[in-house]
Amino acid sequence: MPFLRERKGGRYIIIMKRIATAILSLAALFLASCDRVGENERFEYQKPQAAARAVLVEDFTGQKCINCPKAHEEIEKMQEQYGKDNVIAVAIHSGPLALKPSARLVGLWTALGEEYYKSWGVEAEPTGLVNRVSGVINYPEWAGAVRAELQRPAPVAISVNADVNAEGSMGIKVSALASENISGKLQLWVVEDGIVAMQSLPDGSVDREYVQNNVLRAAVNGAWGTDISIKEGETKVQDFTFRAEEGWKLENLAIVAFIYGDGGVKQVVRQPLSMK
Repeated sequence: MPFLRERKGGRYIIIMKRIATAILSLAALFLASCDRVGENERFEYQKPQAAARAVLVEDFTGQKCINCPKAHEEIEKMQEQYGKDNVIAVAIHSGPLALKPSARLVGLWTALGEEYYKSWGVEAEPTGLVNRVSGVINYPEWAGAVRAELQRPAPVAISVNADVNAEGSMGIKVSALASENISGKLQLWVVEDGIVAMQSLPDGSVDREYVQNNVLRAAVNGAWGTDISIKEGETKVQDFTFRAEEGWKLENLAIVAFIYGDGGVKQVVRQPLSMK
């Protein structure tokens, strides 16, 4: 063996040669392993977590509807139980029981709401849609449908930044992060709270100081929204502008943004407008 022929250093030289050989071998193995791992293989991809789901309740209602205040109370109960950020209601004044705007009375009917009323085949009020998976159902059924939807994870998280200036000009930025590949429609609505307007009540009387909340005012990006497609792990950002109509109280406005498609509403968020 070679180390037996060493004449100087004796056993010390033998040990040092063994240590040096071991170090060189380990270094060679490390370099070889690094060469075999590609740049894109060194970090493991982490799938984004699914977001907690919020639920959209589309409440078809009217100021001449005597039972509609009961549906408004049902919405308030669900929001108290689950939180206003988790149960997001939009009051769609439409159909023959809605009151059209006039010089004499504050009417909350809109052509937009009427389009939805007819498209969904609404036959009576108060009825509504829960995340667009339930079909049109009566208001006593909303709580069960909302509870079931809240238990499902959402495939996308949505955030909205929105402001409005004194002239009513709005700037809206929507960000959406997907935890799986999704495609569908992005819908933006303007809603208003705190509108004092007449409402028929269950006892047959009329309250002319009734406070109407969650009232659908307009669609920012068309009645049925605009196309959106997001890959898993991707964040998509879109900007919109809109102008409030005369008579709307700017401090009471909010944006309701949701993505929907096959399988209903994938996620929804409500963001009050901030004043510039």
